[in-house]
Amino acid sequence: MQNREDVIDKIRKLLAHSVENGATQAEAIAFALKAQALIAEHDVQEWELGDAAEEIVEHRVALPARRKWRGYLAHIVSDNFRCRSYEQIFGCRRGHRGVPHVFFVGYEQDARAAALVFERLYVIGDELGRRARREAGGWTYAYDNFVEGFCEGVK
Repeated sequence: MQNREDVIDKIRKLLAHSVENGATQAEAIAFALKAQALIAEHDVQEWELGDAAEEIVEHRVALPARRKWRGYLAHIVSDNFRCRSYEQIFGCRRGHRGVPHVFFVGYEQDARAAALVFERLYVIGDELGRRARREAGGWTYAYDNFVEGFCEGVK
């Protein structure tokens, strides 16, 4: 069993790895997921990480397609990264449905990590869902069933 201070120090180091600090996007996601797992496993509180003075920010993800399940996935991801999510449509006008955006609001590191993870999971889920629909002969419910199971697996 690790000393609690050692665990907190390890979490801080994992959270310090970001794209801005030289990590690739994939590495930043991996470090954020590992930090989140340690936070949950050891029930580490925000104040223990020294986040009290950290500013609350928003990170926006513009989505390539309108999918009904995006809000559910955003909610799952935000719950795992100590932040909240909401959606907003931009560019709505007559004859144009607009572009959906998902916002993650929370501490800088958490909101950034949630946005990165969400964006990647959304692209993967959509791609695999479309593949499932093609393999089912174009059956629309194949896509819906796949992405529902995908979201539950992520959860």
